[in-house]
Amino acid sequence: MSILPTLDGLDNDQLGHITNGCGGGMFDVPDWIFFAACQQHDLDYWIGCTEENRRNADLAFYVGMKAAVVKLSWYKRWFYYGMAYTYYKSVRLFTAKYFYFGPTRRTLGDLAVEMGITPPEPVNEPVPEVKPETLGNDAQIVP
Repeated sequence: MSILPTLDGLDNDQLGHITNGCGGGMFDVPDWIFFAACQQHDLDYWIGCTEENRRNADLAFYVGMKAAVVKLSWYKRWFYYGMAYTYYKSVRLFTAKYFYFGPTRRTLGDLAVEMGITPPEPVNEPVPEVKPETLGNDAQIVP
């Protein structure tokens, strides 16, 4: 089973490999109150897959930024709503080359390979042998 990474499930090295806050493309922009939304957006871009996934990642980014703005004092909101919209439109226009377009979404296993970490081998414990005498009188043994 493939497991998609989440921000909560990544250690600092993994976060540093995938995320860089707000920016890292053509120019860096201030994180201000949008750091969490930027981190999630970076992760969504790393996971990637289709243009629809990219559109959803960008929309989730915008929603995350607006959720941060709602927590501010009313007189600061106009500025930050404008900043959120500007970030969102900039991402839609200029960042497609940073999105992972691939046949499937990337997983924790892909992250381990990309970072040069060999995931632990699954442990295959031997199946205990069942002796016919321990099954009881009504048990049937199928060859």
